[in-house]
Amino acid sequence: MTTLWVAADAGGPFEYTGKNKVDAHFNFRIKPEEFDEAMEEVRRALEYYKVSEREKEEAMSAFIAQRDEVTTGFRVSKKE
Repeated sequence: MTTLWVAADAGGPFEYTGKNKVDAHFNFRIKPEEFDEAMEEVRRALEYYKVSEREKEEAMSAFIAQRDEVTTGFRVSKKE
């Protein structure tokens, strides 16, 4: 589902049909630092496959925009 999520958020042509990001990740309590490392892994993969700079930045911007939703479970657990 991660591949579909990234591909859809980067402009398609795939459609992500999974849960919303908060519900899908809440119980994992993903730390912002863990999200950032996953984001860097995506960047490394895009660089490895020689994706153009413009497309790489579009994909990374789409990925970064999901950070707060994906890390909600961790942030809420710290407040409890």
